[in-house]
Amino acid sequence: FLALLRALHSYCHPFLFLLSIMVRLASVEYKGLPKLVAQLPTTGSYVDLSPVAPNARSFLQGGEAALAQAKELMDSNPTVIAPEECRLLAPIDGSLVGKFLCIGMNYVDHCTEQNFPIPTEPLVFSKFGSCVVGTGVPLAKDVTTEKLDFEVELGVVLG
Repeated sequence: FLALLRALHSYCHPFLFLLSIMVRLASVEYKGLPKLVAQLPTTGSYVDLSPVAPNARSFLQGGEAALAQAKELMDSNPTVIAPEECRLLAPIDGSLVGKFLCIGMNYVDHCTEQNFPIPTEPLVFSKFGSCVVGTGVPLAKDVTTEKLDFEVELGVVLG
Protein backbone atom coordinates (compact mmCIF):
# COMPACT_ATOMS: atom_id res chain seq x y z
CA PHE A 1 0.00 0.00 0.00
CA LEU A 2 2.79 2.45 0.86
CA ALA A 3 4.52 1.68 -2.44
CA LEU A 4 1.28 2.52 -4.28
CA LEU A 5 0.96 5.82 -2.37
CA ARG A 6 4.57 6.72 -3.20
CA ALA A 7 4.00 5.91 -6.87
CA LEU A 8 0.81 7.98 -6.96
CA HIS A 9 2.54 10.88 -5.21
CA SER A 10 5.40 10.91 -7.71
CA TYR A 11 2.95 10.66 -10.61
CA CYS A 12 0.62 13.35 -9.23
CA HIS A 13 3.34 15.77 -8.10
CA PRO A 14 2.99 18.03 -11.17
CA PHE A 15 -0.71 18.44 -10.40
CA LEU A 16 -0.20 19.71 -6.87
CA PHE A 17 -0.44 23.33 -8.09
CA LEU A 18 -4.13 22.67 -8.80
CA LEU A 19 -4.60 21.75 -5.16
CA SER A 20 -2.53 24.69 -3.93
CA ILE A 21 -4.87 27.18 -5.61
CA MET A 22 -7.99 25.11 -4.95
CA VAL A 23 -9.04 24.65 -8.57
CA ARG A 24 -11.69 22.11 -9.45
CA LEU A 25 -11.68 20.40 -12.80
CA ALA A 26 -14.96 19.38 -14.39
CA SER A 27 -16.34 18.08 -17.65
CA VAL A 28 -19.31 20.10 -18.87
CA GLU A 29 -21.49 20.54 -21.92
CA TYR A 30 -21.40 24.16 -23.13
CA LYS A 31 -23.30 25.26 -26.24
CA GLY A 32 -23.77 21.63 -27.21
CA LEU A 33 -20.09 20.68 -26.94
CA PRO A 34 -18.23 18.78 -24.22
CA LYS A 35 -15.53 20.86 -22.54
CA LEU A 36 -12.94 20.37 -19.86
CA VAL A 37 -13.10 23.35 -17.50
CA ALA A 38 -11.42 24.62 -14.36
CA GLN A 39 -13.62 26.29 -11.77
CA LEU A 40 -12.19 29.50 -10.36
CA PRO A 41 -12.21 29.45 -6.54
CA THR A 42 -13.00 33.15 -6.23
CA THR A 43 -16.07 33.37 -8.48
CA GLY A 44 -17.17 29.80 -9.19
CA SER A 45 -17.01 30.57 -12.91
CA TYR A 46 -15.41 28.16 -15.36
CA VAL A 47 -12.34 28.62 -17.55
CA ASP A 48 -12.48 26.57 -20.76
CA LEU A 49 -9.40 24.32 -20.91
CA SER A 50 -10.15 23.13 -24.47
CA PRO A 51 -7.07 24.95 -25.83
CA VAL A 52 -5.01 22.73 -23.51
CA ALA A 53 -6.86 19.40 -23.82
CA PRO A 54 -10.20 18.22 -25.22
CA ASN A 55 -11.04 16.08 -22.17
CA ALA A 56 -9.87 15.05 -18.70
CA ARG A 57 -8.04 11.95 -19.91
CA SER A 58 -6.03 13.93 -22.47
CA PHE A 59 -5.26 16.54 -19.83
CA LEU A 60 -3.93 13.93 -17.42
CA GLN A 61 -1.94 12.28 -20.21
CA GLY A 62 -0.44 15.67 -21.09
CA GLY A 63 1.41 15.68 -17.77
CA GLU A 64 3.52 18.68 -16.81
CA ALA A 65 3.21 20.32 -20.23
CA ALA A 66 -0.60 20.37 -20.04
CA LEU A 67 -0.43 21.59 -16.48
CA ALA A 68 1.88 24.46 -17.43
CA GLN A 69 -0.43 25.42 -20.32
CA ALA A 70 -3.46 25.36 -18.00
CA LYS A 71 -1.70 27.56 -15.45
CA GLU A 72 -0.65 30.00 -18.18
CA LEU A 73 -4.21 30.11 -19.54
CA MET A 74 -5.71 30.70 -16.10
CA ASP A 75 -3.18 33.47 -15.36
CA SER A 76 -3.95 35.26 -18.66
CA ASN A 77 -7.30 36.76 -17.58
CA PRO A 78 -9.28 34.24 -19.66
CA THR A 79 -12.88 34.48 -20.79
CA VAL A 80 -15.06 32.77 -18.20
CA ILE A 81 -18.21 30.70 -18.54
CA ALA A 82 -21.05 30.90 -16.02
CA PRO A 83 -21.89 27.49 -14.50
CA GLU A 84 -25.61 28.15 -15.23
CA GLU A 85 -24.78 28.03 -18.96
CA CYS A 86 -23.42 24.48 -18.66
CA ARG A 87 -24.61 20.98 -17.95
CA LEU A 88 -22.33 18.94 -15.70
CA LEU A 89 -21.07 15.73 -17.33
CA ALA A 90 -19.32 12.70 -15.87
CA PRO A 91 -15.79 13.58 -14.68
CA ILE A 92 -14.25 11.41 -17.38
CA ASP A 93 -15.91 10.12 -20.55
CA GLY A 94 -16.70 6.47 -19.92
CA SER A 95 -16.12 5.62 -23.60
CA LEU A 96 -12.45 6.51 -23.07
CA VAL A 97 -12.13 3.97 -20.25
CA GLY A 98 -11.58 0.31 -21.04
CA LYS A 99 -12.69 -1.10 -17.72
CA PHE A 100 -12.74 -0.43 -14.01
CA LEU A 101 -11.32 -2.87 -11.53
CA CYS A 102 -13.39 -2.58 -8.37
CA ILE A 103 -13.18 -3.62 -4.74
CA GLY A 104 -16.54 -4.24 -3.12
CA MET A 105 -17.91 -4.85 0.34
CA ASN A 106 -14.83 -3.19 1.76
CA TYR A 107 -16.39 -1.49 4.74
CA VAL A 108 -18.65 -2.80 7.46
CA ASP A 109 -21.53 -0.31 7.04
CA HIS A 110 -22.01 -1.30 3.41
CA CYS A 111 -22.10 -4.99 4.31
CA THR A 112 -24.69 -4.43 7.04
CA GLU A 113 -26.80 -2.17 4.76
CA GLN A 114 -26.93 -4.98 2.22
CA ASN A 115 -27.45 -7.70 4.84
CA PHE A 116 -24.28 -9.44 3.67
CA PRO A 117 -21.71 -11.09 5.89
CA ILE A 118 -18.42 -9.20 6.22
CA PRO A 119 -16.03 -10.91 3.79
CA THR A 120 -12.66 -12.20 4.94
CA GLU A 121 -11.09 -11.19 1.60
CA PRO A 122 -11.91 -8.24 -0.69
CA LEU A 123 -14.56 -8.82 -3.33
CA VAL A 124 -12.97 -7.94 -6.70
CA PHE A 125 -15.08 -7.30 -9.79
CA SER A 126 -14.98 -5.22 -12.95
CA LYS A 127 -17.22 -2.73 -14.73
CA PHE A 128 -17.20 -1.39 -18.28
CA GLY A 129 -16.60 2.29 -19.01
CA SER A 130 -20.31 2.65 -19.82
CA CYS A 131 -20.99 2.57 -16.07
CA VAL A 132 -19.76 6.19 -15.85
CA VAL A 133 -22.65 8.64 -16.18
CA GLY A 134 -23.12 12.33 -15.49
CA THR A 135 -25.50 14.13 -13.19
CA GLY A 136 -29.17 13.80 -14.16
CA VAL A 137 -28.59 11.23 -16.91
CA PRO A 138 -31.41 8.65 -17.04
CA LEU A 139 -30.30 5.17 -15.99
CA ALA A 140 -31.41 2.05 -17.81
CA LYS A 141 -33.07 -0.36 -15.42
CA ASP A 142 -33.34 -4.01 -16.38
CA VAL A 143 -36.80 -5.51 -15.77
CA THR A 144 -35.29 -8.02 -13.31
CA THR A 145 -33.77 -5.24 -11.17
CA GLU A 146 -35.90 -4.58 -8.11
CA LYS A 147 -33.78 -1.83 -6.57
CA LEU A 148 -30.95 0.29 -7.97
CA ASP A 149 -28.09 0.95 -5.58
CA PHE A 150 -26.85 4.54 -5.94
CA GLU A 151 -23.34 5.08 -4.66
CA VAL A 152 -20.56 7.60 -4.76
CA GLU A 153 -17.36 5.99 -5.91
CA LEU A 154 -13.75 7.01 -6.02
CA GLY A 155 -11.98 6.26 -9.27
CA VAL A 156 -8.25 6.47 -9.88
CA VAL A 157 -7.06 6.71 -13.48
CA LEU A 158 -3.79 4.88 -14.05
CA GLY A 159 -1.91 5.02 -17.32
